[in-house]
This record gives sequence, structure tokens and C-alpha cells, in this order.
Amino acid sequence: MKRLVICILAGLAAVGAARAQSAPALLVPGDARTLSLGMTKAPPGSFETVRTAVTGGLWAPGSASNTYLGADVALKLSPGFTLFVDGRYFRDKPYDITNAQGSVSGTYTPADMFFSLGGSFNVSEALALRLDGRVISSSIAPSAKATGFCGDLSAIYGGDGFQASLAVRNLGPGLDYGGGSNPLPSLVSLAGAYSPMAALTLNLEADYLFSGALMAGLGVEYGIADIAFLRAGFHYGDAAKALPSYVSLGLGLEFTGITFDLAYLTASETLGNTVMVGLGYSF
Repeated sequence: MKRLVICILAGLAAVGAARAQSAPALLVPGDARTLSLGMTKAPPGSFETVRTAVTGGLWAPGSASNTYLGADVALKLSPGFTLFVDGRYFRDKPYDITNAQGSVSGTYTPADMFFSLGGSFNVSEALALRLDGRVISSSIAPSAKATGFCGDLSAIYGGDGFQASLAVRNLGPGLDYGGGSNPLPSLVSLAGAYSPMAALTLNLEADYLFSGALMAGLGVEYGIADIAFLRAGFHYGDAAKALPSYVSLGLGLEFTGITFDLAYLTASETLGNTVMVGLGYSF
């Protein structure tokens, strides 16, 4: 754990406090369950060998009208090691391209794509370490495209009815679209989950972005017969430097290894009516 803290401090010093950020879609949760719980990282469900899921949704349909698609696979290679593969595609709303005469000559659709590969290793029955590497492809204009990479480092500690994690996410060099480097939305995160009873889980998370912004989340999940799950959450954010604040509602269904998750965002001028749906299978 001491070495982990040293790594976190080194990352903080390396990234600095630059305010302009690239690839903000890195902050968008990759699954509907996390989004419906106020963007808190809830403990994942158990599985025997493989867990896979696909996720899609409309992000901020009333303002940005973006489209999100994602897929992920978790493969348990041994009792103490799990491999993770993740791909995401975030397409922005098309905009008009204007030529020198002021006429519209076409349209362009900005987009971000991420591909991640990672692994989790159980140091003990209570402590696990996870490392993820990610390739980034981002385009904001026909002549403004960039590729890069970043990584996440997490430590997860859990016991009977609770879990806590400390993580640094999106650590890497900034993206250069042709006019200089723009830093990624790197952050340090502290999260916790507690189950006062078998059917109820409470989640908390606090994030500090190196751009100087703060985010926090509260999520509640209530299970009914281990088949249906009612979820709600609140996310506090910064509209200028991070994801804006919102209230979330969600529903989960699970039966014979098949899972269905739905998230809906409200109480946000920017993100209101966002919908994300996920379908998964584990065995």
C-alpha cells in the first residue's frame, strides 16, 4: 500500500494542474449500473469464469445528443487473477463544415474511441490490486485528430459487507490535436460500499480531478429476491471541468446469468433524459 501511495503522488506531480482537458468522454461511466448509482463504483457481482456485457445509450439528448456504445469482458484465469478487456465508442453530434466563402460544404462527426486491457491480482483474501492500460483515439475536426494512451491503478480492500478502493485514473500524456498538448481528465478517486443488510448496498465516492474540479457521488441499490434491483443516486459535479451534477434512477434484472441494467438521468439541464442500457451474461 505504501508503494501505491508513492505512485499516486508521483502521478499527481507529473500531470500538474493544467485546466484544459482532452477526451472528456473518459469520465463517462462505461456501464448503466454505475451511471444509475450516481457514478459510484459499486462492487461487481461474482462470476465463475466469464462475464461479458454490451452497453449503449443516448448521452445528453437535449443538448449534445451524443451516442455511446461499449462492450467489456472479464475472464477469471485463476482464483487470484482476472483479465479485463474493454472497448468504448463515444460519438458526438455532427456539425456543419463551412468553407472560406461561408457556405456549408459538409458535416463532420467528432468521436472518441477507447480500448482497454487490464488485470486484477488478489494480494490476499481482502486486498486486490488492479492495473489497466488504455489506447485513445480522438477526433474533434477533420484536421484535428489525436491518439494516445493512459492507465488506471486501483487498490481494493473488502471484508464482510463492505468494500473500499483508492484509485488514480486516466494517467497519461496529453493529446495533441495539432496545436499543443491538452491534458487528459486525470483524477484520484476514493470510494466505499457498505451493506447494512443483504438486500441493501450504499455507495459513496469522491473524486479530485487534477484540473482542480471535485466530483462526488451517492448511490443506493436495493435487491428483491436477488432478481430485481432498484437503484438511485446523486452525482455532484462541475459543469465547466467535469461531468455536471445529476440525479439518477435505475433498474436491474438478473436471472440464470443474464443481466439487464437501465439508467436514466434527470434534474440536470445538460444531462437530463440521458438513457443507458446494458445487457450481460456470466457463467
